[in-house]
Amino acid sequence: MIFINFSLKFKKKDSFTEEQRTAISSVLFTLVYKKGEIIVTEGEPATSFFIIKKGSVAVYKGDKHLRNLVKGESFGE
Repeated sequence: MIFINFSLKFKKKDSFTEEQRTAISSVLFTLVYKKGEIIVTEGEPATSFFIIKKGSVAVYKGDKHLRNLVKGESFGE
């Protein structure tokens, strides 16, 4: 399973204010995808930004495997 996490943990060295951290965190949530499930397709309108919490996401262009994204990496709009 792939866990896409929208709960951010901010470090003290971040340049965000407390108000900004609260605003960002208030609109984030967690989604879970099964192995092999397509999350986004190239060319389709993108409306989400994903941050990987657990597992990995394979990135393909057509049938060609480009890379795997892992915990902490992100993709989307």
